[in-house]
Amino acid sequence: MGKRKAINAAATAASNRIKPKTDATEIEYGPRMKMLIIAPPGIRDAIIPESVTTIRIGAFGGCSRLTGITIGGSVREVGDRAFSGCTSLTWVNITANLEEIGRGVFADCSALADVLIPDSVKRIGPGAFSGCSSLKKCIVPSKCKVDKTAFPPGCVVTTRRKEKRDRKAMARQIAAARSGDSVDAVG
Repeated sequence: MGKRKAINAAATAASNRIKPKTDATEIEYGPRMKMLIIAPPGIRDAIIPESVTTIRIGAFGGCSRLTGITIGGSVREVGDRAFSGCTSLTWVNITANLEEIGRGVFADCSALADVLIPDSVKRIGPGAFSGCSSLKKCIVPSKCKVDKTAFPPGCVVTTRRKEKRDRKAMARQIAAARSGDSVDAVG
């Protein structure tokens, strides 16, 4: 009798585990929606709910129809290659609190042209944006450590501090040009 109860309890526990979704538009989450486990290949856009703190390794990998993603402010960890191979991904909005963009997180997202990286990001890892051939410019927080292989060749990476300084210099140059004063080169 005791053995039968144990087997039934094990079977019940197994059936209560999270099962993969069959709908092509549903994302699979862990218990209490704290972890985003996997997204179906047919997903087109996603807003990560505030309850999610972790996006698992390769969760959106190969979702070739995904065009945009907003990563909620509660996300603290994004697994390696979480969005790699999302070839239709054109924009990413990372809200505050994420501290690291790890290895290959957005690798081979060839259409990615617009990324907003918040000041909370302290490190951008190897190959984070490698293969993102449409990414021509990226502004990173001034205190962010960027791996030398994080961005694709040809992508201009600048810090917010330098960007603000350049904008102020440009504004001075425009004001001087309007007033007829001589203008020095910006930079």
